Amino acid sequence: MRLMLEEDLAWCKTLPDVQHQTQSTLREDDFLIHYVAGPISCDGEENIPHNIDKLFKARTDVMHALGNRSLVFTAPFIFSLDSNHNSYNRLGLFDIDRDEREAAMQDFWDQLLTSGLIDGVHFVDGWQRSPGARREHLTATENDIPAFYL
Repeated sequence: MRLMLEEDLAWCKTLPDVQHQTQSTLREDDFLIHYVAGPISCDGEENIPHNIDKLFKARTDVMHALGNRSLVFTAPFIFSLDSNHNSYNRLGLFDIDRDEREAAMQDFWDQLLTSGLIDGVHFVDGWQRSPGARREHLTATENDIPAFYL
């Protein structure tokens, strides 16, 4: 398996670039692909780092539970392999209006969740507070993607 590495996304300058590269990379791998969803910005901009750390911890827990024949990712993982926000910043996602950013991110995840590439979605405690995670939940259930609750 070839994991998605920072280098895979280094050339990306826009969210559509990330979308294309992510789907291309996921199609190359013959593994179970799971996604961890939860709140990121709904608790306020000041809580984004804490929420991202929470998603990374959940991702690690799910990876251990599923074993080495799976790829588990979460929103920050698509953009960076660590909890630094370098890739988010490079794409300018924090330089645009919050509503515009949220709409762009929701469209990104809608496309990925409807791509047929995702085998399961794990929802971190508190996902119900997040408009994005609620939408991801709806998209997953509408597309018969198994949902798990952490």
